[in-house]
Amino acid sequence: MKKHLESLSIVGIKPKSFAYRTVKDRMPVILTKVVDHLYRERREIARVYGEDAREEVKAVIGRLSKLRNEMQTNKPMLPLESSEEDVDLWNLYLEEQPEVPHWFESAWLYVECYMYRRIKEAFELRLICGDVCTQNSLWGNRCDLSLSAGEQIVSSRGTSDHILVDDWESVWSLLGSGESKKVGIVMDNAGPELAADLCLAVLLTESKLASHVEFHVKYLPWFVSDVTVPDYTHILETLADSESDILQDLAASCRSYLASGTWSLHYHMYWTLPHDMTAMADVSPDLHSQLSQLDLLIFKGDLNYRKLVGDLRWDTTTPFHRALRGFLPCPLVSLRATKADVIVGLAPGQADRLEILNPDWMTTGTYAVIQYAASL
Repeated sequence: MKKHLESLSIVGIKPKSFAYRTVKDRMPVILTKVVDHLYRERREIARVYGEDAREEVKAVIGRLSKLRNEMQTNKPMLPLESSEEDVDLWNLYLEEQPEVPHWFESAWLYVECYMYRRIKEAFELRLICGDVCTQNSLWGNRCDLSLSAGEQIVSSRGTSDHILVDDWESVWSLLGSGESKKVGIVMDNAGPELAADLCLAVLLTESKLASHVEFHVKYLPWFVSDVTVPDYTHILETLADSESDILQDLAASCRSYLASGTWSLHYHMYWTLPHDMTAMADVSPDLHSQLSQLDLLIFKGDLNYRKLVGDLRWDTTTPFHRALRGFLPCPLVSLRATKADVIVGLAPGQADRLEILNPDWMTTGTYAVIQYAASL
């Protein structure tokens, strides 16, 4: 069964596919912008941290340029070399592949995650100073999205007819049944999306629907704008410093809930490992056990969706619970704007109608799904 599913993985070999455009164009652009930013800031980094730092910046730029070349020339995926605690798991995953992975022939989800892990490694092997990465926003983790290759974009709210699957009523039924619930939120992007997630958590808490909310963020900078602990801290500071009384009150509420233990903030390396969700129980049983204690788990965003359903070429009418392939530590819901060509749970004929309206409907972020599973 596993071998069969692996053969269905979305890969970047087909020139007309979104995965191909991602590996060929978007990912090299992201690397180029990181290199350009480092080059522009090299003098300021040297001024703050000394001339040794300038040399280390050069070393990092060299590693990132090499990575970009490997990607563009479809070289084999190389083992990680740093001493961080997740390296053995990454390299074990690489060793377990039936063939040596290459950038365009391997599962799109894997190669995209691998690129971000290699970016992090470029700094691990020649550390400048950890503060440089957050203070100078080397990863663009504030407002940018990997979909736009690092370009800042203005998000807008879609309309209800753009929600292709809407299971929110089932979610509210669960939350409103009996005692208040323990809710987990696996975060996606920093910036405006994180602010909206905080508002949702305040609503759940103040309406007594949730007795506890735990936020799960990334272990390291990931996919340009995914939330890390510094991002979470930063947005609370930004809201508190706002001239808006409403935003100041939001920040005060968030800080109060964190201080009292009503909310909690967690990070775990599993979210930045190459595995999809089905491997969690084996690779990180501690995290799986923690999630199993929740009454509801909310997964935010496109990457989490891809990891839930495995980035496989599913028939679009495949039920969401079946595409989870056994991963259901507790009832869960995915809130996702479509930015990759994988989707399940649609009605018969729905995908065909959307294809006529816009052949790129799965990758533009125009449409969204709210998909819920309580049992397999």
